[in-house]
Amino acid sequence: MIELDVRLVVIGICVAVATAATPLAIGGGIAAAGLLAAILAARSVVRGDEGSVTFAIVIGGLVAAGTAGHGRLAAMLVGAGVFVGAELAALGRRLGIDPEAPAGPEVLITLSTIGLGIAAGALVGVVSLWRAAPPLANAMLVLLVLLGGVAFVVRQLRHGDG
Repeated sequence: MIELDVRLVVIGICVAVATAATPLAIGGGIAAAGLLAAILAARSVVRGDEGSVTFAIVIGGLVAAGTAGHGRLAAMLVGAGVFVGAELAALGRRLGIDPEAPAGPEVLITLSTIGLGIAAGALVGVVSLWRAAPPLANAMLVLLVLLGGVAFVVRQLRHGDG
């Protein structure tokens, strides 16, 4: 009998929900493609190879590209779902490698990464609403990445990890 860590099952469900939520809300062929991406992403949680998550991300990217006809917001939400799903899948793989490892630090790192990614995406999305905003959006994204890097270094120095 195969035993699965309950944490991996919960993470796999979260991966599927994050990946499929927007495509299911859109419906039609996008929903079917979103379900496929969600299944592949959730499957990558319990598989140990990087190829399965890469494949799931590629399929998710194709779903996001297919969603572009439904508007920029829909495509951005699908992309965000794929990003969150991929980060959660990576968390599941890390916890699957060492079932005895405490989940707290890994969850904190994953949530920090997701928060930074969503903040960057939201910032770019908001700034792109203004006319002639791509250079400003790019500058703001670079600033946000630099601030994230500084926050990471400060955290590493504060905790003595660096």
